[in-house]
Amino acid sequence: MGPSSRIVPNSLATQHDIDDLVEGAQFLRRLAAMPALSSIIAEEIYPGPSVTTREQMIEDIVNRRLADIQLATF
Repeated sequence: MGPSSRIVPNSLATQHDIDDLVEGAQFLRRLAAMPALSSIIAEEIYPGPSVTTREQMIEDIVNRRLADIQLATF
């Protein structure tokens, strides 16, 4: 059996953490836009096509992360 999962509540504690997540999300968007994938992807679910700026992306990531933490505490 592998190591157990753990919750790391400070995973967005530094600007570096946030930058890495935003860069990863932007990379995935570029990847999904490639012809081989875009032909089989119906739509982007999260954060969604209305999120277009870096600031909106950060807000979405932080808000969803906070929601994940809240759900994990119940």
